[in-house]
Amino acid sequence: MRVLRFTGLALIVACGGTDQGLFDSGTDDAQATDAAIDNTVTDSGGNDGTTSDVTTSDVTTGDASDGGIVDAGPLCLQTPCILQIATGGFHACARVNDGTVRCWGRNNVGQLGTSVLTDHPAPVNPQLASVTQITASHYSLNSSVTCVLAGGVPMCFGANTTGQLGLAADAGIFDNNAHPDASAVQGLPSSVSSVWAGNLHSCAIDGTGAMYCWGYDEQTQLGRPAPGINGNVLPAGAVITDAGPASQMGPGYDYTIGLTKAGIVHSWGANGSGELGRTTNGNAPPGPMALTNVTNIGAGLLHACAVSSGTVMCWGDDSDGQLGDGKQNNQSTTPITVNVANKTITQVSAGYSHTCALASDGTVYCWGQNDWGQCGTGATDAGFNNADVLAPTQVQGLGGKALEVENGTNHTCALIEGGSVMCWGANDRGQLGQGLIDASVDTNAHPTPVTVKFQ
Repeated sequence: MRVLRFTGLALIVACGGTDQGLFDSGTDDAQATDAAIDNTVTDSGGNDGTTSDVTTSDVTTGDASDGGIVDAGPLCLQTPCILQIATGGFHACARVNDGTVRCWGRNNVGQLGTSVLTDHPAPVNPQLASVTQITASHYSLNSSVTCVLAGGVPMCFGANTTGQLGLAADAGIFDNNAHPDASAVQGLPSSVSSVWAGNLHSCAIDGTGAMYCWGYDEQTQLGRPAPGINGNVLPAGAVITDAGPASQMGPGYDYTIGLTKAGIVHSWGANGSGELGRTTNGNAPPGPMALTNVTNIGAGLLHACAVSSGTVMCWGDDSDGQLGDGKQNNQSTTPITVNVANKTITQVSAGYSHTCALASDGTVYCWGQNDWGQCGTGATDAGFNNADVLAPTQVQGLGGKALEVENGTNHTCALIEGGSVMCWGANDRGQLGQGLIDASVDTNAHPTPVTVKFQ
């Protein structure tokens, strides 16, 4: 696993991947759960967005100019009933239909929202209310962040090593402390529709569709020309772009992508591995990619993907086969078409070095790094260093139709119709939610999904 070092802030970060779904709650009760998703946009609709309304009998598409809608099924079949999931680097969280949240896994900096800074292999309740969205930085260990939209207010907790919590409106404040208590992001407009947690920076979209980012800006990943302060750490500010109203954002490692309601992807920041999906010289300001009819995006460590007209397109680093082109030790500045079993794809999630896609029929396919079984191949549980998966492979053993898939550093989780969650991959931090922790990450892999044990 690569370890990326930031000497400017004396920071060492181990990384994973990002794709955080935004679910807007509809009728949140035990009989009907409506979840609207903006980051993990699950849709195969037209060029104005995507919608995949999952019912007991069919999948339909419609307008999703807000980024996409996913119905978690007409019935909650368990308590608690989960409407949305978000995977962090080595942790995961779930939004419950009563507006609360459950989190499990690594908690070294308070990313689970509890002051007991030890790993929690069983879900804990961070005591949040009226939550309509959750998101987590998928590819970090020492700088993990979780954010929620609670009562319309974006709130974040976890690490603040590069100002990614947005603690001040007029300065980029950073520290090495744990922040288990959720705090409101400062410097944003009063109306915020979604928030997106990243590794070293985070972002949000306001009520008009304008994009904002805050945190580390050494590679201009915040999307504005202001000079860096406090070691290139900046408070929340508007992304300088004429992209138009946005529906989804993806804060990558040192870059950012944003999806507009018109179905166009814009990218900015570093491009050392082709993660901007366009040819640039050095760090680049916001600019459009040559993709249209895009309905969902996912930003990983150094690669990213999009769903365009129901087809997955990926670009950037391909060292572990995460672009799905059957190759390794490669990179591409041009989006590559990924054939996912000839299925219509509604959502894509990019992790540290693996990628997963959700098909309109509720099946999940993964490819890329598979050392800990995070691609869910269903092979006999084995030790570390399983072979990379170079082509989309169906995840085996899901307990029903998947409504959302989210990638972490070395684990993956899926929301299952009826309100349950299944995870697979590494469990050295308790990130599979089984109440148990593996003794060593180097000797255990879990390629078969297991159901998270909620208390």
